[in-house]
Amino acid sequence: MKCEQNAIRAHSIQNARVIDLIATKSHVIALAVKFSDAGPQIEFESIRRNEVSTFTGLCNEHDTSLFKPLDTKPFDINDREQLFLLAYRSVTRELHVVMEGAAKIQSAYSSRVERGIDPADDMSPAGIVATEHLLIAFLTYQYRAEYYDRPLLAANYDAIEHDVIVLDNQPPRIAVSSLFSLDEIHHADGEIVRVVLNVLPVDQSKTLAIFSYPKKDRQKAAPALDRVLSTQGQYQKYELSKLILERIENFLISPIHFESWGPTKTALIREMFVETALNRSSVKEHQDLMLF
Repeated sequence: MKCEQNAIRAHSIQNARVIDLIATKSHVIALAVKFSDAGPQIEFESIRRNEVSTFTGLCNEHDTSLFKPLDTKPFDINDREQLFLLAYRSVTRELHVVMEGAAKIQSAYSSRVERGIDPADDMSPAGIVATEHLLIAFLTYQYRAEYYDRPLLAANYDAIEHDVIVLDNQPPRIAVSSLFSLDEIHHADGEIVRVVLNVLPVDQSKTLAIFSYPKKDRQKAAPALDRVLSTQGQYQKYELSKLILERIENFLISPIHFESWGPTKTALIREMFVETALNRSSVKEHQDLMLF
């Protein structure tokens, strides 16, 4: 947090390995927000691989040194350091996103106060929203400090536990890197349970889905993730697809695979993503929600 070097566009999903497997002509498909007179709209777009899934939360020196064991060696699901760093990257990206979002919302609120739209000496709806986002950013910062920064400094990579799903005979079609909250599940002290999910193709016929969490969160999260963790085959991929659409926005799709969906399936997946994002609801059952 005290680094004074310029931040770079660091990838939350590995560019040289993971994105390389799903990209076509240096492009991948990702969800993008567009703004118009009708309001914000979310659409699937083809984006250059060097511009997708990036965040300006680290300088080149720290990005390189932190993730060297992950980025310079073949990925091994038995390597505890690599598994830890994979989750750490997802957490760091999410922390940057919520901090950046909170800063923008706070700036907009301050502007409203300066222009006399909101009172300076009393709370308004805009002020409540700004405060809520600042709180989320602070809690996310505390989460990383407690469960990731301290173990990292102590090289205690076993502090984070993992459930690894190996999807065999699975072509490289989708990649994910995200920290998400199970807002409906709390500890006794009120702390929300959080989960890291990484989905990464490792070659042309195998993809890994890796859930990562502190031990106390793993125990609480197990029931919510049971339909993914306890199943197999196509049904497991379907349940994983639903979870991604309900909880995650940082995912990439192979352009070749995306083209096979057709307009009806594409529209359904986009609508389900928007619906769950706005209303915090579960996706409706439909065979076309399969992302793999």
